[in-house]
Amino acid sequence: MKATTVTESKPPKKKRLSFAQSVDAACILFRINTRPQGILRLGNSAALPSQYTEGSSVPKLLQEWTAFVHAAVTTGLMVHAPNSVLVEYLRQTRQLLNLHDTLDEAAVNHFIDDAFSAYLERMAQERQQRCPELFFQRLLGTPMQNAPQKSCAVIAGTMALTISAIWDKLDQYDFAIE
Repeated sequence: MKATTVTESKPPKKKRLSFAQSVDAACILFRINTRPQGILRLGNSAALPSQYTEGSSVPKLLQEWTAFVHAAVTTGLMVHAPNSVLVEYLRQTRQLLNLHDTLDEAAVNHFIDDAFSAYLERMAQERQQRCPELFFQRLLGTPMQNAPQKSCAVIAGTMALTISAIWDKLDQYDFAIE
């Protein structure tokens, strides 16, 4: 029998980002995951009622998904980045939200206090698996178990993949302190 040698592999070296690059990277992750056409495709794939993908409730779908992504990026930064990067990213909230709509101060504050806070609470408490329940309750006004099974599977799966992709990407960097 031939003996085998086990070698330990070192984790790949992380790319070092300056403070400004760190904030930009977080904003890019947000933008990539909140493109309206992508959110609407997700809604169609999930067989959400048509008013959410082409009707009067499109803004509600966009807002819910945007709040979820903003919370995913925020909690990823809480784990992987210095507080200064997290704070500066959060300062960008108004600018990030106005990529899709022109929102006044009251609308931005409502987004932060309502949708964003609800998703952030679950993720910060490591209960991200409860985000799909929240999504269906807030969007459709019905418990997740009352939503079509396909809708639940697509939304839950996409949420899990989105969180994983964002957090994995943030884990690839070494963030500089301001």
